[in-house]
Amino acid sequence: MNSNITTINLKDTLHVGKQTLNKSESLFLIKEDLLIGFNANLPHSFSITPYIVIIYSGLTTVAVTYTSQTPGIGSGIFLNKLFTLKPRRYLVLFLNTNYSRINFDKFTPSLGNSSFSINLGIAYKAWFLKKIKE
Repeated sequence: MNSNITTINLKDTLHVGKQTLNKSESLFLIKEDLLIGFNANLPHSFSITPYIVIIYSGLTTVAVTYTSQTPGIGSGIFLNKLFTLKPRRYLVLFLNTNYSRINFDKFTPSLGNSSFSINLGIAYKAWFLKKIKE
């Protein structure tokens, strides 16, 4: 499960529902993602994780929150470089790309119905259970 809040700085007046947002107001896009995928280990401590995602979306301003009742869908891929800290403990440098069909056009046609994102980040990965020997 993944949650994202993105701030949009408006370039023009935006009409959302019955509310009009001015250029000076901030609009926050909210996405709740449920990712389903698998991890494939590659040589040299790299791994790749393709996934599909089910998305619930919403918009909020300081005054009003709008939510979407219809989930969106998307797909993406993580490319990970693992750096060993201790046995079964890793520092991970990752690149994530994601394309999603989101129903933001239900709020206002100006936002469209899809999004694309690229994220670069650092994570900590650990296994606390010992491997089961066959």
